[in-house]
Amino acid sequence: MCFSASASFIAGIGLTGVGVMSLKKTSNKNQTMFASIPLIFGIQQLTEGMVWLSFSNVDIMVYREMFTYGFLFFAETLWPFWVPVSVLLIEKNPFRKKILTYITIAGSALSAYLLYCLCLFKVEAQVCSHHIFYDLDFPKGVSIYGAIIYYLTTVLAPIISSNRKVQWFGFGVLIAYILARVFFEYSRISVWCFFAAIVSVWILYLLNDEKNKQLALINK
Repeated sequence: MCFSASASFIAGIGLTGVGVMSLKKTSNKNQTMFASIPLIFGIQQLTEGMVWLSFSNVDIMVYREMFTYGFLFFAETLWPFWVPVSVLLIEKNPFRKKILTYITIAGSALSAYLLYCLCLFKVEAQVCSHHIFYDLDFPKGVSIYGAIIYYLTTVLAPIISSNRKVQWFGFGVLIAYILARVFFEYSRISVWCFFAAIVSVWILYLLNDEKNKQLALINK
């Protein structure tokens, strides 16, 4: 999360609980990756909570770099791969499935590239105006293209889904991105991740609704 260590830990603990409940609501293995999104966001927010603590606790300060890289692994590397794959696995429409396959390939390539950058280039976390700013020393020449692919994979993939409730999740993430971009440009990575994490709570409702529908059909 972006505002304080306590807020990050509260969000992290809450999302971890939501993620566990979401996994319990899955009706088949294809839903597992999608259902685990809140859980992963929970771990991510707990990690950023430790980044926050590293600025005020001298005992944790020596681990700041480790927690910074841990947070950025989720924020930069994992989501461009995880989101499109998780949506692809639950998609039933053949045409949309084909489009999602191409998006997944692009997202997987971007994740590999960002992991390469994360391993080779310096990153640093700083507190600026009550938010965390992540300074990434990645190559600037391809950054704009990487950003486009990143948002296509994490935002467009759910919107393309034939499931209306998955689409709503995608639009929620899009709104989260717009808010972060307009009001928190300097600390966009941290803020967008927080907003998107909150939006992921919707997944529990989605899976619970799907399971109830299937139980209703069985009981007919």
